[in-house]
Order: sequence, then structure tokens, then C-alpha cells
Amino acid sequence: MNHEQERFLEDLKELEQKSHELEKGVISVSEYKAISSGFGNYPQRGGHTQMLRLRIPGGRLQKHQIRCIIYNCVQNDVPTIKMTTCQSLQLHDISLDAVRKIVPDVMKAGIYTRGGGGNHPRNVMCSPLSGVERGEYFDVLPYAEAASEYLLSFAGRINFPRKLKVGFSNSPKNLTHVTFRDLGFAANQDGTFRVYAAGGLGNHPKLGILIKESIPARKVLYYIGAMVEIFTEYGDYENRNRARVRYLQDTLGSERIKDILVEKAGKLEETQDLDVQVKNNKIDKEQKGVLKENFRIYSQKQEGLYAVYYHPQGGFLNLERLKKLDRLIKDMERTEIRLSPDGGMYIINCNAQEAEKLYSLTEKDTAYSEFGASVSCVGKNRCAIGVCDSQQLLQTCLKEIPEEIISADLLPKIHISGCISSCAAHQSAPIGFRGVMKRTEKGVEPAYCIYWGGCERQYHEVIAESDTFILAADIPCFLRELADTLIEADMKYEVWIKAHTEFMEELITRYSI
Repeated sequence: MNHEQERFLEDLKELEQKSHELEKGVISVSEYKAISSGFGNYPQRGGHTQMLRLRIPGGRLQKHQIRCIIYNCVQNDVPTIKMTTCQSLQLHDISLDAVRKIVPDVMKAGIYTRGGGGNHPRNVMCSPLSGVERGEYFDVLPYAEAASEYLLSFAGRINFPRKLKVGFSNSPKNLTHVTFRDLGFAANQDGTFRVYAAGGLGNHPKLGILIKESIPARKVLYYIGAMVEIFTEYGDYENRNRARVRYLQDTLGSERIKDILVEKAGKLEETQDLDVQVKNNKIDKEQKGVLKENFRIYSQKQEGLYAVYYHPQGGFLNLERLKKLDRLIKDMERTEIRLSPDGGMYIINCNAQEAEKLYSLTEKDTAYSEFGASVSCVGKNRCAIGVCDSQQLLQTCLKEIPEEIISADLLPKIHISGCISSCAAHQSAPIGFRGVMKRTEKGVEPAYCIYWGGCERQYHEVIAESDTFILAADIPCFLRELADTLIEADMKYEVWIKAHTEFMEELITRYSI
């Protein structure tokens, strides 16, 4: 047991005490949440069941960790597992007793819940195929894992104004949104990082500030330490709604943030040794056959190896499917899971024979198109602050739009957030929806603000804005009409939209309220 584990186990005593007090009615749900959120534990809507968030640094889930999660889910009757857009795993609909048992047990496998919620550094994100992706600049995962370990040392020790999100990207695809995150590191072709800071989605969204065009990759922790200092020194401790790093652009200004961050990073480098040392992680594995790429099969940069993409609807992971997956990969050398920022996963380092088996195992409950892999937060039925049932909307859209239209792969991936929190990153999506309740002639009805034109790609970033609303009940019809238009034009949405923005505006207007 390492030092952090010992410290977290000691911290856990407070959570255990408060959970017993909640069960006895000594404290309220909100009083419990004030403590439990720091351990990644949130009471769900109604306060009768719990959610527990497992930090999975960089989305990397190793075999022994999978077995640990399965064991705890079986032993504690965990009915619901969700893969999140922050590359974490959430266990839903569980009891307080399950929380008390799971937290210390998963820690033995190197899975932490500490800082999984509340005013703490959150799970560090990383490009899901880092280290194996063709065309990547370099493998950024070792730096993400080092950053996660470093940030965990602050959990429970430093009083942050609010959460702090850090991410790493291995290419301009920017799947982890590092150019508009609290702090982001984007790989350069020469093995260095571009550093971005003070961005974010949600209320009052902002693109990040370019802090440095190039820093040695080994120096990332100095900038993370500097951001911790800036956030705790200049962050807003009085107004929770403005207690995110992006609001420092308003109070300090972009140039001052840049100057302070660089200065503080330099001082840390003078006083501490935080250089990241990376070991060679060459992947040698026997090749067996050749596969043709498709939506779910990706050729890795390692010759003869493949990654298999698996995206169950809404990001919900079936426990029985996970058990079968565990049994299948247990003897596959170097094979592991990488959670993706869209609520899915990649199973990487597979030879052709292994990839075929994994493809078959996961073929019945996975997406085969961009639209089929659409993203949704967990929704109001479980989330205590959710406004709309985003999962129900996703389910309805996938059900009411014919399979042949979905499989044509012309519609884009849509992102649905049940409230303004942007847990599904709706503002950076080609088409996104944010849940609201709107008063109509029939009374108050669920509706969604529609966002379109968002883009996450580095150097082309767009955070979409909108003030147009569509009733939840009308969204499947809206998407069906859009799909029919794409089929008639025989174009994928991202190509079609470039010449048809006026048509899109007219279509949205017809459905808006």
C-alpha cells in the first residue's frame, strides 16, 4: 500500500461515518453530498440510491482492474455501469453499504474514487488510442498517467474553488478537448506539447488560451502545479457559479493568465524535481492474419495489430457482457481497454484472430455508425440536477429513425445533455441538445436547446451557441427529415452542411417553439 492509499483510507472514515448518519436520518441528503462528492459518491435523484464514480486515468483499464470491477459489481449487486465522457466509470443505483465496500476494495487495484467529484482535480483525460493510433504525433498516455498521480496528491489536501479538469491529446483530432479545458496539453509533431488553459464548456463557455506553443513533454507537471496555484490563489470562493478556471479570463485577462502561469511554472522548476520520466513501451506481439478496417475495426500503427470499438447505447455497459469480455481477453497478450470520450471503449493490441472474436462478442449491442454512437449524459432519472431525460430522448431517436437510415452513416453523432452542465459536450458537437423545461399552450413540457456547428478539432474549434428550442417530442421528426435530406443528396452531414447552412436554419425554424 502506497502513501496516497493510506491517506485515502484514513479520509474514508469520514465518508463511512456520514453515510451511517444519513441512513439513520441524522443528516440530510445535501449535507451528506457535501462530504461524499469528494469521494466520487453522489446521491441520485430522490436520495434513495447512490452513484459512485471510478477514476480511470487516461481511460486506460487494465485486466486486473476489470476483474476487480466485476467482482465488486457482483458482490454488491451493482445493476448499472455507465461509461462517461470524461473516461470514468459510474456505478449507478447502488446502496450506501455498497459504496462503503467498493471504495476501499477497488483501491487495491489502483482505482480511486477520491476526487471523483466535488471541488477536486477530476479524472485526467487522454486520447483513447494513444500509443497505438496511426498518424498520432506521439504517445501522450504516460504523461496523462503521471499527471493523474500528481493531481491525486492534492485531493483532500488543498481547498479548490471548484473542480479542475486536465487533458492530453495525441493529435489535432482533439477528442479530449484540450484546447478548451481548464488545462490542456496538445501534442506537437516534434514531441513537445502546446499548452492551453482557462477554457471550458457549460455556462459561459470559452476557448482556451494558448499559454506556450512548445514545452518539453517531460515538463508538464510544472504547468499543472502552476495551475493549481493560480486556481487556488485567484479562483472565486464566494460565487460557486463563477468558480471555474475559465472565469479567470474575465477577472485576470488572457495575457495575465499566460504570464502568471509561465512564471509560476518556472519557479516550480527551480524548486522541485517534477520531470516526467517515460519508459519505452514497445508492443511486440505475434501477428495472425489481416483484417479490413470498418467503423469498428481500426488498424494500429503496430503492424498486424488492431483495436476494436465497442459503443453500447447511451454508454451503459452490461455486466454480463463485461464478464464475457474479461474471459475472452484474459489470455490475450498486452490487450487492454481504453474508455473513449464518447461513452464507448476500444479494446486494443489485438491480432486479427483476437479482433475477430471481440468483434463477434460485441456485435449485438453496439453502434455501427456515427449516429448510432451518439452521446448522452445519464439523464434526470438518476442525476439530481438533471432537467430532462436525455437517455430517453436518445433511445427514442434511435428507435424511431429506421435502421437502414442509421446504417447509411450519413447522420452525425449527436450529443445530448440533460441540463446546462454540458456533460455530453453538446456545445462542441456537430449537432447537440441541452435539456430545458418550456412553457407551452399544453403546459410545461420538456424541450431542448439545439446547438449546431460545433467543432472540437484543434485549430478549427467552434463552441456552438443557440437560443432556439425544440420540444423533445419533435426532435426525432426533425432528425428524420434531416436524414431524408441527406439521403436525397447522398452526402454525409459534415460535407452537406458546408453548402446548406440556410436550409439547416430553415429546418430548425420549422421545428422550433
